[in-house]
Amino acid sequence: MGEGAASTENNIHSSREIDNYIATSELLNGWVNSDWPSSYFVPPIHKQLLLGIEDYQKKGLMRVSPGEFRKKDIWVSGEPENFYVRGTDVEPVVREFFRDLDSSIASRPEKASGNLKQIVHTAAWAYYVFERIHPFFDGNGRTGRIILNRVLRGSGLDGIIFLDTWFNQERENHLDAMNLVDKTGDLAPLELYLLHSLSTNINNLYLKGEIDSLITEKEDVLLKSTTPKNIGNIWQPFSKIDLASADAAIPEPVVDRYLI
Repeated sequence: MGEGAASTENNIHSSREIDNYIATSELLNGWVNSDWPSSYFVPPIHKQLLLGIEDYQKKGLMRVSPGEFRKKDIWVSGEPENFYVRGTDVEPVVREFFRDLDSSIASRPEKASGNLKQIVHTAAWAYYVFERIHPFFDGNGRTGRIILNRVLRGSGLDGIIFLDTWFNQERENHLDAMNLVDKTGDLAPLELYLLHSLSTNINNLYLKGEIDSLITEKEDVLLKSTTPKNIGNIWQPFSKIDLASADAAIPEPVVDRYLI
């Protein structure tokens, strides 16, 4: 069993947390308009998101401050033991993730039209890998959504903001998508989830047509997914570190529910 219980982050609960979330917009704007590395922005973003939240200090066996990577194992109710990266591995693994994220950002397309497939894949990859590392005791979901926004906004999708309100309204589909990625070793379920969100929130009719075509493509990929792959196919370092197995069969009822 892990050393600390991680939050499932159902909602932003307090006005302080809402103020913190809004304040991170300045950090996000700075990141979008900067060539500085991800490691310079992500810890301060997490620190701002959890600023003044006293409960955060109670996570784990040792007091830890927002913005500091955890050094202890965690567990989440309903998940297998060691589902996330072990505490002793977090810092080197997240540093490697930052380097790969920076490379992805540097090679991103600068406009969305004609490039949505690559952009959505990169956004899904960044969000999933960060959440699977789970480098902090709490606030990983909110921080991950800031990272997701960084990828999208850097490719010209400035009007699309994935706030917690959307993720909470679509919470079941969000969790289903993440679980299906775990089971299949394929980012298609999460890509499909993000595409549905883009389709709902975007005003550009040309891009909406491109998004809807990609939705059809990803639904076809999901329906044909029968052989699970290791999540090392998503990010190679996952094949080298101590993680819970993702080799279980694909849960058909979840697939059916998600495609409805």
